[in-house]
Amino acid sequence: MPMLRPMPILDSGLLIGEIRNQPMHVGGLQVFERPTGADVPAVGELFREFLGFTDAQGIFAQRPRRSAASGWLWRWEDDPHFDIRNHVHHVALPSPAGDAALYQATGRLHQGELDRSMPLWQAYFIDGLSEDRFAVYTKLHHSMIDGVSAMRLLQASMSTDPDERHCIPPWADTPRIRGNQASSKALAEKLFGASRTGLSVAADAATFPAAFARTALRTDGPWSFSAPRTPLNVAVTGSRKFVGRSWPIERFSAIAAAADCRLNDVVLAACAGGLRRMLLEMSALPDASLTALVPVSLRGEQANLGGNAVGAVLCNLGTNLDDPRQRLSQIIQSMHDSKEAFASMSKRQAEFMLALMLSPVALGRLFRLVGSTPPPFNLVISNVPGPSQQQYWNGARLREIFPLSLLVDGQALNISCASHDDVLSFGAVACARALPHADRLFDHVEAGLAELERAVG
Repeated sequence: MPMLRPMPILDSGLLIGEIRNQPMHVGGLQVFERPTGADVPAVGELFREFLGFTDAQGIFAQRPRRSAASGWLWRWEDDPHFDIRNHVHHVALPSPAGDAALYQATGRLHQGELDRSMPLWQAYFIDGLSEDRFAVYTKLHHSMIDGVSAMRLLQASMSTDPDERHCIPPWADTPRIRGNQASSKALAEKLFGASRTGLSVAADAATFPAAFARTALRTDGPWSFSAPRTPLNVAVTGSRKFVGRSWPIERFSAIAAAADCRLNDVVLAACAGGLRRMLLEMSALPDASLTALVPVSLRGEQANLGGNAVGAVLCNLGTNLDDPRQRLSQIIQSMHDSKEAFASMSKRQAEFMLALMLSPVALGRLFRLVGSTPPPFNLVISNVPGPSQQQYWNGARLREIFPLSLLVDGQALNISCASHDDVLSFGAVACARALPHADRLFDHVEAGLAELERAVG
């Protein structure tokens, strides 16, 4: 009989809330530079080698199920018909394909729901790129894993040694593990941990109203759950546009040092400057500042990796301010106040707060209120720390890591970034109908970053 594992409420909600135009998966695009040498295998050969890892472990071999026997609650069940060929694919682009072609293909792959009759993940080897590159795009249902866990598994499947040739994929259940990759299996085995008892959850729920009252009293604007209407806050279709851009992380850290703030404050300020420019170009910049929902990981270094352990704060982006230094100061203060209030909550209370933040989005879709009421926030901007050292996968140098997130009705743009070595890579997912010119977003962010450099220089 297949083994069943209960699914936490937050993860179940991601399955319950999924509809055709709002698939609830996240993704990652890794761009590699192939090593030199006559014995370097073609991407097609690498793909065929990956098909040889036929046994998957943990969540990668389990599918979602619910039945009357489980009270119609979602559970994870071992897939008795698991076939790696249903999950690993080869995509050949017309060579030589540049970044624009890669991003367009990734946007198409990011569309559509995952098949719930099998484990909820797919991986694509993308061939034909210029500059002797290849890419791997992976998408996983958000009920399986959050960004921090995904990044840890990705890092554990690679190596800091360019001569290592025994790197294995994160899903593989195999004894072929050496060196740094020994941690990949150990990490994957932590995909599930003991869930909290109902008594513990009930205790946190009972104290949440008081915690929320303290939070509301200690903060103002960013926690008002009311943002201005913009072209970002409309109903979405199932079409997706993806665009990426990478910058040297030193540009952001230099601004952070000069302004005595956190690097993530600079990330938010550069995005704020870019969004201000984009909306000005669209003649749609509101008088009030945009508000961003900024995810905050609740996962400790030794915590279980499965599912989601995430809260969020709201940040006033200062997009109504013309002066970039004032905009950065607004973001610094907003993030300080929000995180101070956030720190007073338990982990479970922080999860309740995230649910409260997202409830207007869900209710707006349920009662067809999208566009007729103010959104609780305008977009999500997230920053996932990646490996601080250069990584290699079977000799191929990792050049960029682009995260891809999900969209829901009323939220037609999502910006995520991930660090790797000395690079900070941004990935934006947009509804192609609502924001057909989103491919210019990062040109505007570059301008916003440049003006911050001038402002603090």
